[in-house]
Amino acid sequence: MKKSRLFLFFLIAGVSAVLQTVSLAYERVEKLPSFVTDKWYGKIKKKPYVRMSIVFSSNINEKIFVSNNIVPVAGKEKNWDLFIPEEDLEQIINKWKKTGLLVEAKDRLVPKPHDVEGEEISLFNCSLFWQEGYNGEGIKVAVIDGGFYGLSSAIAQKELPDNIHSVSFAATGVEDFDNENSMHGTAVAEIIHEIAPFAELYLVKVDSAEGLLNAYDYCVSKNIRIVNHSMGWYSDGWYAEDSFVYNNVVVPFYNKGILWINSAGNDALYHYQSFFRDVNSDGFHDFEGTNEGYINVPSAGPLYLYMNWNAYEDYYNNKQIVDYDLHLYNPSGVKLASSTYIQNFQHKPPSEKIEYNVPSAGIYRYKVEKKNSYPDREFQIFASHPLSPFVSSNSLSMPNEGEKTLTVGAVHWSNWTKPSSQIRCEPYSSRGPSKKGLIKPDLVGIDAMKTFTYSEFKGTSASAPSVTGLAALILSKQPYMSVYQLRYSLIDNCEDLYISGPDSETGYGRYILNLFPLRRNDDIFSEDRIIVAPTRLKKHEPLYYYGVSDNTKVRLKTTTGTLIKVFDIKKGVYNSGENFLDLSDLDLADGVYVLEFMEDVTSSKRTLRKIVITK
Repeated sequence: MKKSRLFLFFLIAGVSAVLQTVSLAYERVEKLPSFVTDKWYGKIKKKPYVRMSIVFSSNINEKIFVSNNIVPVAGKEKNWDLFIPEEDLEQIINKWKKTGLLVEAKDRLVPKPHDVEGEEISLFNCSLFWQEGYNGEGIKVAVIDGGFYGLSSAIAQKELPDNIHSVSFAATGVEDFDNENSMHGTAVAEIIHEIAPFAELYLVKVDSAEGLLNAYDYCVSKNIRIVNHSMGWYSDGWYAEDSFVYNNVVVPFYNKGILWINSAGNDALYHYQSFFRDVNSDGFHDFEGTNEGYINVPSAGPLYLYMNWNAYEDYYNNKQIVDYDLHLYNPSGVKLASSTYIQNFQHKPPSEKIEYNVPSAGIYRYKVEKKNSYPDREFQIFASHPLSPFVSSNSLSMPNEGEKTLTVGAVHWSNWTKPSSQIRCEPYSSRGPSKKGLIKPDLVGIDAMKTFTYSEFKGTSASAPSVTGLAALILSKQPYMSVYQLRYSLIDNCEDLYISGPDSETGYGRYILNLFPLRRNDDIFSEDRIIVAPTRLKKHEPLYYYGVSDNTKVRLKTTTGTLIKVFDIKKGVYNSGENFLDLSDLDLADGVYVLEFMEDVTSSKRTLRKIVITK
């Protein structure tokens, strides 16, 4: 597995207009959370602690923490989220460095919710599945999120079932759910439950990347089939192969047969991306006729800027990289904060971060400064508020850069039933493609619906669980599906939206539940039709169908009409309503083919289905 090489630089932000510079990456706490101390068997100091993420060179036994009065929050093997006594921090870090045990000491990677702040049942025709007994029963779904405030109230009001499972791999425990600030995860769970009311829900709280490692072990042990993660991770690499979360969490989930469904993000207006350019040689990036970018802040409160650039490959290979700094200014041009980590001989990763509590609304400014002479790279900035200028394309947070992440964009629920050519994403819904050119998002769901938790749940945080609920319905009907088949059953049955063909705004489109066979006795020959969306198959993988009679003949053809083989439908092994095509004896080249279903060779009615064969 890829080691975590991610630095997010902690900035203690005040409201006064004073210059602040990042120098050390940690969070300081006067008192440890009781959830952490209650489960720890080692000694607890009364002195202040600092919270850091540590990457070790080998797997760690917890005894090393006991001997140093260190309290673990989450993690396993080489990656740990730790509370370290502040007075002993320098001594401990230096000792680990000298012995070769320490790889990195860094600020923890923190997820950000993708929210902006009962129409989904009728829009998705869920009742058509329910009346046939497909309601999510037998399917386990995990909601991995950052907060579940209001959970007990939602259960008491019957908005969520009382058999929910809850676990925390964060600094606060399950007993603290109703005392925390974020109700985000509770609202996500509501949407899944409304669509798939009998799916078994597991609520998993995390507040660090190391917590995700524990969440993976937990979900695998509970036989989870689908994970919903309506959050994003910033400064977590440039490409998918750079990302700790994608490589150490999403890919292992996928390899265990668990589909990871992620919100695309709400950063289309909050993202800027460009190659560094300095036309007038003043050392600062030129935006559009100025060396400043602008942030439209509507009120006093937290402001954040996350910056990273495309130099991770060199960083991982211990090569010198270009060093950029990030500066924040108030509306009058007074510098408020800087992130100036050095990316040269101290060898720090290609990222900077500013968090600051602004005292009032206004148009704040930021600058990107180059600090060494190494070749320029493409960089990006994500902000807490709208940017000017902004760049909507490639505005995906991790782990959405990865192919195995099912990425969901957002369409306002009131637009869902419009003609497909008129349907566009919400203006804030993050756009693709991925930085390697993958179609992203993969598809869209709905947002802005009413929930018990939120009067209006806006953002891709809401659209992702709408797709997760549909995935649970599909699995309750076809529980034998592989994760590969489930992923592409969602994509392949989408209706194209807005721009013709897959695009970087709506992906493959909106999932249409009634395109999928709704009943086991469906007659697919009731009309002559062509199903355009292709089914993707790996070589030698069987293709399953419901409602196809035993005397059906299937012709496999090229797209130009050349006949390859005539098949007989074979009886499935799972139930009497299932049949399948056995393609195992064919050595088909990668490409697109056509299946022609006919009740007999002289039938005038037929159904054509495209398939894509891949390695």
